[in-house]
Amino acid sequence: MDQCEPGADPVIQKYFYDCVYNVRDYIGFSLGLAAIGFWLFAQVPQFVSNYKNKSAEALSPWFLAQWLLGDTTNLLGCLLQGLQLPTTTYTAMYFVIVDVFMMVQYIYYGALQRRRERILQLQARRIRHQRRRHHHGDNRSRAAVMPGQQQQHGADMHSSSTLPAGSREHYQRSLKHHSRPHQQQQQQQWQWQQQQWQCHHNRQVGSSDSVLM
Repeated sequence: MDQCEPGADPVIQKYFYDCVYNVRDYIGFSLGLAAIGFWLFAQVPQFVSNYKNKSAEALSPWFLAQWLLGDTTNLLGCLLQGLQLPTTTYTAMYFVIVDVFMMVQYIYYGALQRRRERILQLQARRIRHQRRRHHHGDNRSRAAVMPGQQQQHGADMHSSSTLPAGSREHYQRSLKHHSRPHQQQQQQQWQWQQQQWQCHHNRQVGSSDSVLM
């Protein structure tokens, strides 16, 4: 760059290769630096969001590809022309690096998301298979228990016929209105009462026979 006229800011001239003479030039130079600063950190929130969510689904691959292509051509133009300010060249290099990093994030988290989806699908299939096996096992167990329950019910009905009329009716009502666990308990209780009543009846018959003899 050509030398600035007398009165230019020496610091800006030395490090930024720009000529700043008055307040208007300072304002323009400051706004340019602010714009570069905003552009430098514009993609940082997206990086953080992708890292926290472990996903980059909100980004379009075509958007990333065009962004990277535009910044790459900008950098190539700066390098080939050779008359750009150093800040312009460095900024173009930074944008290319950021675009590459964003693309790597998109590819990595996309592959990670597909892997998570495959794992979830496998888990869902395994759960459905276990439920299906459990359902078939319940059906087989019910089919195996039904004949035994029918035999037990027939035995209970036969035993209830030997009870007195009032006890038999009460026994049938209790079997009808109680749940299955209560029915089993009632069945055991009434079987025990039947045995006691049968033993008592046998003793009475035996004693009457001995008196007759």
